[in-house]
Amino acid sequence: MVQAEVRRPIQEYNINPKNPFDSDVVDMLKEPTRIAADLHLAVSPQFWYGKIFNGNFHDPVAWNKFCLLFEEHAADDPLLNNPYTYIDKNWQPVSITADPEVQNLLKRLRRELLPVGDFIKTHARWENDQLFADYLESLSELLPLGRFDEGMGELLRLPTDLQVNFIELPIEYQNDPLKKRYSFEGMLALPDRDATKRAKSDMDSFNKAAIEKFDSVPLVSAKVIVANVVMLSGWLGEESRRISAFNIPNNQRVAEEAGNNLIYLLYGRMKEKSERILSPKLFRQFGFTCNVLDAIRYTEWHEGVHSWRWNEEQLGGMRIVLREAMAADRPIVLSSASNVTDGARRRVIRGDLGFACDDVGKYWENLKAPYGENQPTLEQLKVENDYAPGSYLILREGIRKGAFKKGKPGFSEDILIELSKERDEEYENIAKSGSEEKAERYFKGLLQETKNYPVNIDLNGVNPSVFTSAVFV
Repeated sequence: MVQAEVRRPIQEYNINPKNPFDSDVVDMLKEPTRIAADLHLAVSPQFWYGKIFNGNFHDPVAWNKFCLLFEEHAADDPLLNNPYTYIDKNWQPVSITADPEVQNLLKRLRRELLPVGDFIKTHARWENDQLFADYLESLSELLPLGRFDEGMGELLRLPTDLQVNFIELPIEYQNDPLKKRYSFEGMLALPDRDATKRAKSDMDSFNKAAIEKFDSVPLVSAKVIVANVVMLSGWLGEESRRISAFNIPNNQRVAEEAGNNLIYLLYGRMKEKSERILSPKLFRQFGFTCNVLDAIRYTEWHEGVHSWRWNEEQLGGMRIVLREAMAADRPIVLSSASNVTDGARRRVIRGDLGFACDDVGKYWENLKAPYGENQPTLEQLKVENDYAPGSYLILREGIRKGAFKKGKPGFSEDILIELSKERDEEYENIAKSGSEEKAERYFKGLLQETKNYPVNIDLNGVNPSVFTSAVFV
């Protein structure tokens, strides 16, 4: 089992169901959600690569050498890329379920889930209760057999109006240095039915806007659930992570077989982030605020973009940054569609700007630098997170173009939309080419002072045509 000195990655919240039946179900599902923390710790990068890489993941020289070896072996045996395997000392892929500790935990999970399914069926009030019980029973059978994709498919096919939601599946683990393996994550949540209905309506608007603007919609439709979290475990539950939304599955094939992907928007987390971080930063810099609905609508559309026209298996390092930049800009482009109301448009843009303020917080002073001498490099922005390049550029260009008017409330939506449209076209061209070099060259070009600022700009930053129109409070 997991060593006692290792802190289990679990976050628990005081969210109480209104219905006694749901309360009983939640209490019974807490322990299975906790088991995900042990599974997550058991199936770690050291477990995946430990038989063949005994060095330090943070040693770039040693790790780069290993990556070359990995690619060589994976060319001969594609199963090495399977996200549910570890690699033995002979470079053979072995199912994670073959490990005794993992198998014991999965069997324990099965023992915990079966009574919950029986309880729900015995006390079922309507059809959705039966569907949820069937899902729990199916999961208890599939996971010990290593049929994880089938388990994800079962989850994706569930209706969005369940009273209780439960996830216990291997999902993308962003601390995997190869970015290829999945780790067990758990979530127990109570959906907000009214907010979920509203989110579905927003996603319908998104798809209509996509048809109008791009004559296409995502490869698969997205179900959206707005929920209040009772418990998170695994990577989702690590204290350093304040996850407010996520999009599953990571495997596009699984989504296509199920007929949809699934976007989770965590209402309490989103509200907390909006009130404590996004809105204050946005007000401090530009004199206006966003609220939780702004954050939710923008995030929903941002997550929806991730199922668009991307072959995840072909994405490299720089193109992942490009994808995130496109996901940051495209909701703003779509908000200019004729079927999107003015209120929705402002909400999407305020949400985007709020997140942008958070993404590039340490570079705020650089945004005001008039000639670019103190601008961060692309490499520095990438260290922050994948979203930072796109977030930084829209703020910087918005300031340069006078999108934020001094002495007037709000901002110019039209300027931000036009800036996003220009970049959106560039992103499309680079994405189609598949060129890492093109993507990197494009971003570096946008960060070059000579390209982004007029040659006759006042070096002291007092050019009235550019900088006195911006609001910094």
